[in-house]
Amino acid sequence: MTLSVAVCVTLSLLTAAPETKSAVLVTRRTAFTREEADATSRSISKELVAQHVLIQLDADGAREALARLGLQDSSACAGRKKCISELGRQLGVTWVIALSLARVGADQSIGIELIKVSDGSVSEKEALVLPKGTTPSLAAFAGKLRAVVGEVAPTPAPEPDRPVAVVTPPKPELTPVVTPPPQIIEPPPKTMPRSHAPQFVMGGVAVASLVAGTALIISGASARGEAFRVIETNGVRQSPYSASEVRARAESGNVQLGIGGALGAVAVGLGATAVITW
Repeated sequence: MTLSVAVCVTLSLLTAAPETKSAVLVTRRTAFTREEADATSRSISKELVAQHVLIQLDADGAREALARLGLQDSSACAGRKKCISELGRQLGVTWVIALSLARVGADQSIGIELIKVSDGSVSEKEALVLPKGTTPSLAAFAGKLRAVVGEVAPTPAPEPDRPVAVVTPPKPELTPVVTPPPQIIEPPPKTMPRSHAPQFVMGGVAVASLVAGTALIISGASARGEAFRVIETNGVRQSPYSASEVRARAESGNVQLGIGGALGAVAVGLGATAVITW
């Protein structure tokens, strides 16, 4: 009799169902931002846990686990079962509670599928259309999930109050913190402003040259005009000067015009150099 009991226990252990694990993942999102999808998946996870559905990795836990594996956004699967199964294998779970989120006008469409990781088959599914910001009621669907993935054990009743020994932890020893003296940063050396004295000198010479050149040009033009001036006497037009004096006046005017033009050129050159080298 004892041998038969042992055989029955062994067979029951061999035929016991393997442990199942489940994870909540957003596997598709349309017109949902990443933050909105995270908030909605977090709300659905809390609702399923409140309905006593056994979930090993809620939406936040599954997202963090995938991030550690280098996978940032599970919605990139776009609902493809092969991709969802691969994510489930990476997480080491048996079932994926896949969420498909979409915006329909002012409402949100939520599709929930229970996908078996081993073959990508869908065991249960639910479709909801809710106003934005509304938490879905998943009581009926949670019952179907509990039948497949398992149920959270009921919370044990609190034990009656018992006297608890109070243990005072030893005070930690405080190590004085030595603050290093502040580092003195020397100010950068002052740079002397650049002198513009040469430019001022060139500018002054340019102005003087321009004034002198202008005066010589005016004087030369006047001398030439006077050399060739004529007067009319008894109907005869003649110069008031002799021929030699006309030539002398004309030559003097030409010299003054030439020097005045040269001084004007010097003034322009010095002025331009002063401006360029300022």
